Amino acid sequence: MRSKELLRSLFLFVILFLGVNLYTLKIVSMSMLNVINFGLLIVYISSVFLLPLIGNSFKIRLKKGKYFFKYPVLGFITASIVSAFISGIYMDQSLWESIEISRFVFFYVLYFFLGSMDYSKKEIDFVVTILGLVFVSVYLLGTLTKNSFISATILIERGTVRISLPGLLFLIYAYFLHLSNFFKVKKLVSGLLSFLFLGCIFLTGTRSILFPVLIFSILFILRESKFTGFQLSILLFPILIVFIFAFKGVIFGLIDNMLELKTKKRSNITVRQDAVGFFFKQLFPNSINYILGNGMPGYSAYGRKISRFQTFLGYYQSDIGVLADYLRFGLVYIFSILVVFFKVFKLKLEENSQFIKYFFGFMLITSVTLSHFGNSTALIVVCVVLWRIDSVRAYEGKT
Repeated sequence: MRSKELLRSLFLFVILFLGVNLYTLKIVSMSMLNVINFGLLIVYISSVFLLPLIGNSFKIRLKKGKYFFKYPVLGFITASIVSAFISGIYMDQSLWESIEISRFVFFYVLYFFLGSMDYSKKEIDFVVTILGLVFVSVYLLGTLTKNSFISATILIERGTVRISLPGLLFLIYAYFLHLSNFFKVKKLVSGLLSFLFLGCIFLTGTRSILFPVLIFSILFILRESKFTGFQLSILLFPILIVFIFAFKGVIFGLIDNMLELKTKKRSNITVRQDAVGFFFKQLFPNSINYILGNGMPGYSAYGRKISRFQTFLGYYQSDIGVLADYLRFGLVYIFSILVVFFKVFKLKLEENSQFIKYFFGFMLITSVTLSHFGNSTALIVVCVVLWRIDSVRAYEGKT
């Protein structure tokens, strides 16, 4: 990688690292995070509008690759603005508070920023790999120090130390990237990195993430691998043995947890089903909110109402995935999500980018419990992956 590419990659790393809230380091206060987030938005927006005036690379990019996902991305931003007005009118929450609390949606401008900077697939993959390694390092240090330097929720259960670090989607994307590089290009370093990233995913002990990752990994290996069946058997058997011995505590912890859930009167699935029914019956004041959403809850009476649902009933919007996006931002937001999935699955991607479809398959399955497009850090990963697709399309000259 040339010095110019290294400098551009370093700049992108800083931008993305700051965008995921510095992995919640304790030395960074909430007020400092707010300043950083505001500064990032200024950088994104100014770059989108100013860089085209400085050079013509952006215009060439528009002609060759276009912004294939520009309409759904603009749909996300528009839906959040409209829902902010709706919450001010029907949910007794001030417009400024509604915009302030949902400002993270404006980070979708990152998609256009990456285009204005004309980042390549090579640069993006390099930076995402570094971010994956940073996540692993912070997670392992947090496990050893028991949360002494990071301000994140920590639970010691299921045979592991579970830390709710932001940026997990970067790790999962980096895992699929290097899984592809190993089984399609046969890069040994990528094999080691994918093993490391998968190990960290195991350490999180999160069933709703771990099982879909394993399912789509198996599908990818069976359908896309360049190894023969015999080579796969020789290769995967010792890896499986090592994983079982290395993570037997986590595996047995997950099994015990699932057996324990069977004995409970109300499982996590039942609670989530009850939460969906409750929110749909109790939260919409009139029919217009069913279309345009309620807006993000802040510190108003609306926000306090949501907080009481969490405290006294155990109903969290964060537990119902994409339905929470619908509650907050309405049908336009959900339609934009569906358009993104449709476009990605319909595309004919280059051979070494097929893993992206498996990554989006993971996102689709886990959308039942996780909000990927309405989460302040996950949407940054979404923007990066969408532009990576555009960069490949532009290089191939597809319109």
